[in-house]
Formats: sequence, C-alpha cells, structure tokens
Amino acid sequence: MQIIAKDFNLRHTIESGQPLTFFGDYSFSNNKTFLSYPVEYGKINVFGEQEGKDCILSIEGENYSKSELKKEIEERFGLKDNIKYIYKNIATDRFMEGAIKKFYGMRVTKNSIWETTLSFIVSQFNNIKRIRRIMLCLVERFGKGSFPGPDAIAGKEIAVCGAGFRSKYILEIAKLYDKELFDSYALLPYEDAKRELMHYKGIGDKVADCILLMGYKKLEAFPIDTWVKRVLTMEYGLHTKSIKKMHEFAKNRWNGFAGYAQQYIFWHGRSYLDKG
Repeated sequence: MQIIAKDFNLRHTIESGQPLTFFGDYSFSNNKTFLSYPVEYGKINVFGEQEGKDCILSIEGENYSKSELKKEIEERFGLKDNIKYIYKNIATDRFMEGAIKKFYGMRVTKNSIWETTLSFIVSQFNNIKRIRRIMLCLVERFGKGSFPGPDAIAGKEIAVCGAGFRSKYILEIAKLYDKELFDSYALLPYEDAKRELMHYKGIGDKVADCILLMGYKKLEAFPIDTWVKRVLTMEYGLHTKSIKKMHEFAKNRWNGFAGYAQQYIFWHGRSYLDKG
C-alpha cells in the first residue's frame, strides 16, 4: 500500500536516535530511504521517496490488513501530528529555527512501550553505534524474526550481546514487565507516569522521559542528556547543573511540546556544537 506523508522526512526521523535507529535495518540513496523493522509478529518494510517536504511511503507488512498497516505507520511515525502547529510553538529562537530548517519533517515516533523500554535501558551511558549493535543482537538471537518480547528475554543468557552492566536491568525489567500495568501508565498524567517508571531499577530521569516520549507519546517529556545540557547552556544561557531547573525551563518555554523541542535540540546540537 502507499501513503503520501505531508511535511514528513523518513530519513531524518529514523536517523535521529529514536528506537527505530536502534533495531531497524535501513539504507539511504539520494532521496530514497528503505527501512525494515521487526514488530511483535514479523516485520514491516517501508520504502520512502522524498519529494520536497513530502514523502511517498510504500509499505509492506506481514500479518497486517491494509487498515491495520495504515494505522501502524500513521501512529509509528506521528503522521497525524499537526507538525506545522508544533513548529509554530517550538520555533522560539534562532537555534530552533535552524534545527527545524535543517531537519524539517523529523517526527517524534511512537513505538511499542516494551520496545521503547528495552531500547532506552540499553541506551544508558552508551553511544548509538553500540546501542544498535546490542539491540540487533537481542533481536536476532531472541526474536526469531520478530521483536523479542519480555518472556523471550527473561532468564536468558543475554551477556553474549555485550550489554555489560545493563544486562541485570534488562533481565529484571523483562521478568517484571506486565503489559497491562505498563499500558495503564498511559492514562496517568505525565509526572505520575514518570514516577511509576522510575520505581524500576535501570530507569532514571532521562530513560523515563525517553520511554514517556517515544513509547507513550507524552510530549511534555523532555529527556536530558549531555547534548541537551550543552545546548541549554551554550544557546539558551541556562547555567545550572540542576535537572529540575532544566525541566522547568523546557516546560515554561515549549509548554506541551517540550518533547518535540528536545528531539530537535538533541539532533541539531550533535552536529552544530561539534563544528562550533
């Protein structure tokens, strides 16, 4: 099936350190992008051809009806997000305007809660190249052609995938993960849901916000890592080591779209500050 996605860039979205960056297989050629990613029951293949600000998506999925596949893609890539309205609300300064111009069409994805939880526990004190290697190993060894559920990982010898100290957190969350319980956190206000997630070992402030942003699509979430801290200091004059004050700054400046602002700060900051 085919979808014309307005104001959407597939390449920018999947390259930007979101879960699909970690466990999807992708390739790029000029204005064309190919992505194949595992889901609970099989794989989904997406072929994207960029035409200006829009992207033509050709999609194939195992065990999906056309309506289910359309819903999966629209939800996964945030195609129903009012991106122009979001841009209007987060483009508060020259840095953000530059980030939007450079990465126009990059969306915040919504992945399954389990996929997102596993991905960001693996991400702790890690770089994208290593995260990707670990995640692809977990998918290949324990997924059997699909994304491995918690039962497929719990109690297994996962050290072979090189997760290091993160292995104990992965095994514990796989053992404790209850889909109904984790799904119920979606009904809670952002702060309450964050507090619930942080009760689990291996889920601190940043990981909780990543899960809330890209698993629950709570756009108030503002994950704070080294790149975000540097941008807030160098571009916004926020000279503080207080994570609480950084969250307050983001909430006051970008209100309900702090999560979108964070994604552009994070991805633009990596290239912008490296050149500075």
